[in-house]
Amino acid sequence: MARPDRANAEALRQARLCAQRGEWLSAEGICRYLLEANPADAAALLLLAELCFAQGRPAEALDAYDQILRDKPLDAGALYNRGVVLSALGRYQDALASFDRALTRHPRDVAALLNRGNALQSLARFADALEAFDAVLQIEPGNADARYNRGNALLALSRHEDAVAAFDAAIALRPNQIEALLNRGIALGALGRHVEALEAYRVVLTHDRSRAEAHYNAGNALRALERDADAVASYDAALALRPEYADAHWNRAWALLALGDYERGWPEHEWRSKSARWLAPPPRTSAPRWLGEAECADRTVMVLSEQGTGDTMQYLRFVPLLAARRARVALEIPRSLARLCEQLRKHATLVFDDEPLPPHDFYCPIASLPLAFRTTVNTIPREFPYLQADPALVAQWREPLGPPAGALRVGLVWAGNPKQGSETRRGIGLARCLPLFAVPRVRWYSLQVGERAPDLARLAPSAAVDLSSRLTDFAQTAAVIANLDLVITTDTAVAHLAGAMGKPVWIVLMFAADWRWLRGRDDSPWYPSARLFRQESPGDWGGVIDRVRTELALAVKARHGD
Repeated sequence: MARPDRANAEALRQARLCAQRGEWLSAEGICRYLLEANPADAAALLLLAELCFAQGRPAEALDAYDQILRDKPLDAGALYNRGVVLSALGRYQDALASFDRALTRHPRDVAALLNRGNALQSLARFADALEAFDAVLQIEPGNADARYNRGNALLALSRHEDAVAAFDAAIALRPNQIEALLNRGIALGALGRHVEALEAYRVVLTHDRSRAEAHYNAGNALRALERDADAVASYDAALALRPEYADAHWNRAWALLALGDYERGWPEHEWRSKSARWLAPPPRTSAPRWLGEAECADRTVMVLSEQGTGDTMQYLRFVPLLAARRARVALEIPRSLARLCEQLRKHATLVFDDEPLPPHDFYCPIASLPLAFRTTVNTIPREFPYLQADPALVAQWREPLGPPAGALRVGLVWAGNPKQGSETRRGIGLARCLPLFAVPRVRWYSLQVGERAPDLARLAPSAAVDLSSRLTDFAQTAAVIANLDLVITTDTAVAHLAGAMGKPVWIVLMFAADWRWLRGRDDSPWYPSARLFRQESPGDWGGVIDRVRTELALAVKARHGD
């Protein structure tokens, strides 16, 4: 007569055979039969947990592992598998604890170390995740998963050169690893190596044309290379695969707008609020959105601020048009624009962005006004100036700015908001501007504020007048600009302010500059008083400054009739 434990062993063997054949229900039935007789049967519990997890029932798998660990709290296999299940449930902190307990028994367990790194990655503890993946590679240098995940950690840490090297190592071990190829392209793009990034996406798409992310990222690389029409085609390919791909819609908008195709661009621009990259809070209203379709006469339209102060100043030109439709306009603005926008009270009720909104019938984000008015390049409102400096402030600044003494008065801004992701590429820096100070008969005034304002202290006091401590809001900056002959600036809010005031402004632009400056133009339909000085190749600020210096010298000569 067979002993019961031998019968149990045979039943368990049959259950494993059923599982191998994909007969999961039969295998699970055998496990549950065994557990009825012995609820603490660790082997049956282990197989049951694996079966539940394989069938998409992680919570039941977790119960089985917990039951094993009640009797055998240091069972490394159960601890590891429990961590895998917890990760699948999104409970990464608990998963991390489970992997750590497993590693106390087997410190060199590669699978546990690797999954521990993945849990840390999911918790956004990227430096710790990197250490975990490095620990795997000390034991198993040829582990392609560790190489790939290490690249992801480095990418998240913005160590882009190291990330490219890590992805290269992963691809060398597993040449067709699509995710590594894709993320390698992203790292290359972050380094400004867009031609190489584009090639990486081409390789991905050679293997798999159905990867919407590869089409999308190829579009980004093409846009960075000023190949906007090709970028639109790439975004179209991404959207054919994933119609609700918000980032692809939004970036497609930028490409279309850069091409001057406003008819197609503005509707796509509405996808911005659905993008994961959109940082603005949701609109604080439940009123219907107004995009120009509904009759607004004698109705209150709440215009909500969004994006930066420069964007707000660009779109303020539409407020009088909305009022001209006999709408009652309420305009939300940041407090930094409070005094500057006082002049708009004849068109709108002003509300600060930290105040409750007044009653209203509709709302419209300020960046949606161009769509609401069906704006094209040829119909951009050109009533200038639509922002003006306070005459009293203008008068107050005359004496502090000093006598002109025949010199051309020029304001200078060399950097924008460091929180803007593109600032590292669009900010020129004071050091690159030094050749401009050699142009004779120019009196320089620093309009730079914020973190980069102290850069001026490195120059001789006679180089430029530092106004930063007194430029407490945009009304003060506008008053200074009104007293100047010219403003030279990077793509910042000051560029929009000077342009809105109709003052001569020279804007130095990075290669593949923001959509609003279009492509291939040295003028702007948004600001007729602006001249654009573009990089002819990425990073070529030297060429930009040479052209600005030449034109500045010509302006001085024209001023003096030389």
